[in-house]
Amino acid sequence: EIALIKGIADDVKLIVWVLPEARCKGVARKACRTVIDALRGSAFGRVVAYVAEGNSRSVRLIERLGMVGVGEDTANGVRRQVFATDLELGSPSGPASEP
Repeated sequence: EIALIKGIADDVKLIVWVLPEARCKGVARKACRTVIDALRGSAFGRVVAYVAEGNSRSVRLIERLGMVGVGEDTANGVRRQVFATDLELGSPSGPASEP
């Protein structure tokens, strides 16, 4: 399951959940790559992803997609790392300020 949620300014949040039996098979990577590539040239400026502290698998996925850490935040008592990539240039972007 992949969801895109309009963030602040021209950001779009990437939300991913994969069935346990489909994990570690490249499903999330392929799906996210397809979505990010489809968003290039759109009205959105960057994709932002929030990863719960300690979720090393998701961090590896996000980094493989070319996203880089731009900060940390806390939402509903959960500390999260914030990652982003610029859609126009395909390069990392600055910090996100919305949870």
